[in-house]
Amino acid sequence: MKEHDEIGAELSWLFAMRHYYGDVVRALFLVAAVIIFLGIPLAHALPTPLLTVIIAATLLTTFFAGLTNPRQSWVALCDALIAAVGCLFFELIAIQAYSAAGTILNPAFYVLQVLAVDFLLAFYFSVKTVRGLSVLDTTEPEEPHHPHTHTHPQDTSSFT
Repeated sequence: MKEHDEIGAELSWLFAMRHYYGDVVRALFLVAAVIIFLGIPLAHALPTPLLTVIIAATLLTTFFAGLTNPRQSWVALCDALIAAVGCLFFELIAIQAYSAAGTILNPAFYVLQVLAVDFLLAFYFSVKTVRGLSVLDTTEPEEPHHPHTHTHPQDTSSFT
């Protein structure tokens, strides 16, 4: 029976790995960190306390990019939280940059918008990873689902 449990755990792990996007999240976090660090000298008008928070948050994002791995689901959850906060932060600042300039031709708007989209994509892939890793918490591995085969009459969903 122990061998059966080990095989079930391994199958569950392999299924979860199909839904692991931590490498994508790591790359998106690192791209954002580089863009932020390259842009900081151009943001000299920002107050020093805000710049300090931005630098610290960028270092934290980079730290979690380095921690990201398929064995610790809490890290993937933290990645999702960091990505959500980053997306919200940079999108709000992009809106402010657009409003302040009154035109879409403001280069700061584009940089901030790229960062917001970067964190949005990181959020999406983090959530997909959290969802995939959550199958590790199930006790019984599920049978493969075939979209056109229904095992229950009330089940009309073809989503897995």
